[in-house]
Amino acid sequence: MWQYKSNCFGFVYAWLHNSDEEFFKSREDLDLGKMIHKWKIEDSIEETCDEISDVLSSTSVIELLDGEWRSQHVAFVTEYGKIFDQDWPDWDIRNGNIPLETLIAEYEKKFYDHNLWDLSYRIYELHDKYVKNVEQFLFNL
Repeated sequence: MWQYKSNCFGFVYAWLHNSDEEFFKSREDLDLGKMIHKWKIEDSIEETCDEISDVLSSTSVIELLDGEWRSQHVAFVTEYGKIFDQDWPDWDIRNGNIPLETLIAEYEKKFYDHNLWDLSYRIYELHDKYVKNVEQFLFNL
């Protein structure tokens, strides 16, 4: 598996374009497609993950937002609740090795320290033009 320095937005961008280039991106660079679900992150991580799992039918993009609705992280989540993302600042590619529950717990902990409780997420379907790129990217990991 290749490694490159990027941020989470660059990682998702690379998957969408089936590219292994090193780059940093912003949220505005991503064309994530149709939002299929949005919700507040519940006190119960399991409840939040159940709600997310109920709408997943294929690999989608999950976006995590802080209490002021600013995008803080994006990742791919499969229909089985496995996460593929760029774990900044270590630049580790988490190759489906963590479950959705772990990602949500990490995110809550990060923002607990900053007293931002009103966290939320969005789920996006992939544009048809990106589905094959993402499938190829997965195959190449």
